[in-house]
Amino acid sequence: MKTASELVSNFCYALCGLFERVELRSVVGNHTRLDRKEDSLHDERLDDLVAWVVSKELIDVENFYYVPNDLDIGIATWDIRGKRYVAVHGDYDDYSSNGVNKLTGLLGYVPYAILYGHLHSCSMEQSTSGVKMIRGGSLCGSGD
Repeated sequence: MKTASELVSNFCYALCGLFERVELRSVVGNHTRLDRKEDSLHDERLDDLVAWVVSKELIDVENFYYVPNDLDIGIATWDIRGKRYVAVHGDYDDYSSNGVNKLTGLLGYVPYAILYGHLHSCSMEQSTSGVKMIRGGSLCGSGD
């Protein structure tokens, strides 16, 4: 967690030298739960500490903004050019039209796109409700 916090902090600091405004949003995943999924508390994830540490490290950088999640530590939202985006890790949110419907029901609106992690292969599809589902994959790749 210390190394991850330092790397993300250094990366954000470098971006601040290149852009007028740098915002950090973060979602928690399944790799830092303190217990099995069935037994762990939802908000008890160590990766939530990374964004918190980075926000403290860069508190005096004028063009850096940490944007905490207001709904759930596993759901980040933002607007880009008038379109609403949502990011989730994906361990609680199915990469399917059914998963999109459940998530939009929780949000109370239909976003332009939902960005997913969790599954390690890249993909982009459109749900039955027209929401773009984008899965970033991973550097190492795996699975299908």
